[in-house]
Amino acid sequence: MVNQFMKLRLSTRSSNKGFTLVELLVTTLISSIILGASLSLIVDQRKQFVTDQNRTQASQNLRTGMDLVGTDVKLAGERLEEDFEQPAVVLIDESHSNNTSDADELVVQRKLIPEKLGVCADVAAGASSITVSIASGSDLCTFSSNETPTADEYTDLLNIFRDYRCEEDGTAGCARTTAPGAGNCDDECTWAYIYNPNTNSGEFFQYAFEDVDSTDPELNRIYLGGSSTLASNYPAADNPEIYLLEEREYRLNGEVLELVINRQNSEPLRLINEVQDFEVTVQASGASNSSFNPDGVPTTALNWRDIEHIEVELKTNNPATSDLIELSEDKRTLSSKFFPRNIISK
Repeated sequence: MVNQFMKLRLSTRSSNKGFTLVELLVTTLISSIILGASLSLIVDQRKQFVTDQNRTQASQNLRTGMDLVGTDVKLAGERLEEDFEQPAVVLIDESHSNNTSDADELVVQRKLIPEKLGVCADVAAGASSITVSIASGSDLCTFSSNETPTADEYTDLLNIFRDYRCEEDGTAGCARTTAPGAGNCDDECTWAYIYNPNTNSGEFFQYAFEDVDSTDPELNRIYLGGSSTLASNYPAADNPEIYLLEEREYRLNGEVLELVINRQNSEPLRLINEVQDFEVTVQASGASNSSFNPDGVPTTALNWRDIEHIEVELKTNNPATSDLIELSEDKRTLSSKFFPRNIISK
């Protein structure tokens, strides 16, 4: 019995001995290697995630801006006639100017309806109304028997303008029956453009209302609304015309791609952020950007219908350094070519 008890006690003492120092060091080393490998894998995975996230965001940003510009380029020149001398596409190439930014500006125009109104009397700068007729050119202020208005009706052509204006609020018919007060406008106002073919210049104004001319029942008058005032004189002898025209200008302001509609520079639309550069190339029958000066005026008699294509390039900024990763330049740049489809409608 004694011998068996002694053996039991010796065995118990041996089992409480624990780990040696060498065993602890080896275990710690192995644990450190596993932890380091896991940490490296986590960091690599996060970098890959951030890279994919930045690439996706940059791609979406570029594609959004490109789709907006491309749609307007395709519509450039819509319903414009050959006798409308202002270019439907204007490139302001800032790399040839003293501007601190080399980003370009692109301006495109299109008519909203095919019809145009002839201006029938001299229009002075600051005028609040314009006398109009149904014809222009040699037929200015002359009417055929089926077009002559009476004291209580508009010419057929002005009715087309009126219908378009009144439907700007999304509802058929005119809800308003009088001109808005000075300095006011509402959802039944629309933008119009008065054009002087003699000087090849014009300006936008808010077209708010129309009425029969009080001095001549065979003429009509349209009224300006909002804060619109005409900056220039338009002599009737120059045969001015009025269009329902839309002009859209794309430009880079800081890191924001902006859209200015109808030259309303105080109310630009912010389209996309984080834009580093906006470059445009106009290729037309042996001419390209050199055909335009920094003020957007063609330096040669380039007809916009001679344009072969317009190439637009957008580049986004690099991600912040806190994002651990930067995108290569080709991953931050999108380039597309567009063809103004109205060119073929000669």
